[in-house]
Amino acid sequence: MNISKKLAPHYYFKQSPNQIDEQKTVDSFCDRQVTLLLAHLKHLFLSDNTNVILDFGCGSWGNLFFNLSAQPDLIKQYKVVYLGYDKAALEIANDHYKKYISLFSNSFKQINCVFFNDLNKLRNQIYNQNTKCDIVILKNIMHELELSYFEKYFSFIDDVLRNTGYLIIIDQIRLKHHEPKAIAWHYEDVESFICRFLYYTSLPKFRSVDRILDEYEIDHQRTPFYSLVFQKTKKQRSNDAKAIIKEFAINSQRKRIDFLSTHLTQTNLAKELEGTIYSNELTQIRLQMSKAELIM
Repeated sequence: MNISKKLAPHYYFKQSPNQIDEQKTVDSFCDRQVTLLLAHLKHLFLSDNTNVILDFGCGSWGNLFFNLSAQPDLIKQYKVVYLGYDKAALEIANDHYKKYISLFSNSFKQINCVFFNDLNKLRNQIYNQNTKCDIVILKNIMHELELSYFEKYFSFIDDVLRNTGYLIIIDQIRLKHHEPKAIAWHYEDVESFICRFLYYTSLPKFRSVDRILDEYEIDHQRTPFYSLVFQKTKKQRSNDAKAIIKEFAINSQRKRIDFLSTHLTQTNLAKELEGTIYSNELTQIRLQMSKAELIM
């Protein structure tokens, strides 16, 4: 599975010329996410130790690494080892990558990075260095994860995250454009799944839910997102993953069915668009449940 590779997007919401021009220069949606993520990291980073972070699903450009590297105040204050994983991670152009390293990192010597496109190599690196990750980040990845990969990927994350380490999940509340196989899982279901499968503790003070939905999505393309932060406990993860994932999927189905049955007669444009999205997602949920052998 290529976590980052997508087809040309089909937008549910019409883009204005100003919005298209804006996206050519800066992705305001991702900027808001990055601002929140950096605030989280400044609370969670340790000033007296090296902070090992894993960007799970870093994409072909490792954008989060460059976001971190472009924060001189953060780099001066903390030592960071950045590990990036994605099947497309090694597509990063060396010249482009080295330019950023030279510009931001080398003057402070505080941030180092390694990119991986193979989970086994990443696992070996972590175990050979005898240094587990302090923080694992899933940024705009959750909606791309298929149900059949849940147990594999979250078990891996649990294996490489140290006890009392942190898991950060940031993702879209609703999809702005159609992505094959993508589903904007509800943040409450995501939170419940992590707590039940991994026995992690959800940290309410870091919980953020952008509730500005209708007017911004239609007029300004502001895609709402959520942020969840969990802390790993010493408990072993559940051995009943399949049942937990099945319940997660059924709850996701139920939320969409309830919405569609309640709002089918709505003439509000936002509700109509949301209905289109949820109808597509319902189909995908059932297909993914079948693939993951969750339908008996």
